[in-house]
Amino acid sequence: MLFFCRFSAIYFGLYCLPYALSLIPGANYLQGLYWESTTHAARWAAKSFFGVSTFIDGPNGSGDTVVEYVRALILLAIAFIVASITSFISEQTWEDTAFTAVQLMIRLSLGGLLIGYGLAKIIPPGQFPHPSIANLAVPLGESSPMGLLWTFMGSSRAYCNITGGLEVLAGIMLFIPRLSLLGALLSIAIMANVFFLNMCYDVPVKLFSGHLLILSAFLVLPGARQLFNFFVLQVPTTFKGPAELFEQGRWNQVALGIQVLLLAFTLYSTIRRDLKFGEQFRQRVAEIKLLGIWSITPSHLSDSSSWARLAFDHKSRMYAFSNDGQMQRFQAKYDYEKMTIELKGMDDLKIEKNFSFSLNQNQTEVVLEESANATGEKIKLTKQPDPQYLLNNRGFRWINEMPFNR
Repeated sequence: MLFFCRFSAIYFGLYCLPYALSLIPGANYLQGLYWESTTHAARWAAKSFFGVSTFIDGPNGSGDTVVEYVRALILLAIAFIVASITSFISEQTWEDTAFTAVQLMIRLSLGGLLIGYGLAKIIPPGQFPHPSIANLAVPLGESSPMGLLWTFMGSSRAYCNITGGLEVLAGIMLFIPRLSLLGALLSIAIMANVFFLNMCYDVPVKLFSGHLLILSAFLVLPGARQLFNFFVLQVPTTFKGPAELFEQGRWNQVALGIQVLLLAFTLYSTIRRDLKFGEQFRQRVAEIKLLGIWSITPSHLSDSSSWARLAFDHKSRMYAFSNDGQMQRFQAKYDYEKMTIELKGMDDLKIEKNFSFSLNQNQTEVVLEESANATGEKIKLTKQPDPQYLLNNRGFRWINEMPFNR
């Protein structure tokens, strides 16, 4: 039991360290140093022991990369070695100061992450923007499981607010020692839902969300016996808060004050960040002059003659629809000074297309000319009215005489 406690505390402490540093103003350098050093170590280990030689540089939204799995294996190895050594040196158990400090770090790290994810759902556009007209034009069967989940979440602002609000509530509770057990229980329910959604819809943060679920359970573990007595045996039970760091009450009051300050800073900095992101998002969307659905006047351009419609969304993506029902996805990069578009295939990474374009004064017609085309032939696009999709217009009704399942 002693070894398990030590091993768990050390591993989770190492795992949560960068998130704990993110709560401290001015600790960005140390946080960056952690990520850089562990990334180098993980790449070396992946190359040396698993034969992996190709890595994707920079964050891309995936937490299930080879580097992340190997990083976790390295932390597990370090935790095993340190726990083995310290278990022989010291026989102190749950109440030792080091374990209490690690538990505090885990509690605050998890709380900060829950607040961050919760506010990202509440403050628009947030983690799940409302699906654009271009997204809704994509046939349901052409959506990936993750894309379907994002459409499901983004189509209901109320549901995002509810789930985000629960995450923020659990995060705030974790910063307050007397409420931390209740916050951890709420976090288990929240993160179990998130983890299973990620597993069932192939969202590439399975490793990360799984850790957050286990961290929530880890924080509940010291009060497991009291919870069993209360809920199962139904006997009077006294619940204790987290163990105090210091023997003197004055220093514990100082520690409590610091936790409250960290909570205030986390709320302030996260709200400020999300509001700034929302403003930048709206500005970026306003700059996309081709946003929406465009029909194509038939042309004789090679590789483009089968295109019937183009749809541009707010994520800098373009969807090309052909008359035979086929669809191609492209990542679009706009240059409005040079009036050019660079397209890179998302389904076939080898496809690259470059166009110059011109807009009429009303921005209702566009002429595209492929740079690689020497004949000078052009594609003419005409802006189509935004379709009145049922998903956007159905709304909410208290009374439904018949199920409206379409």
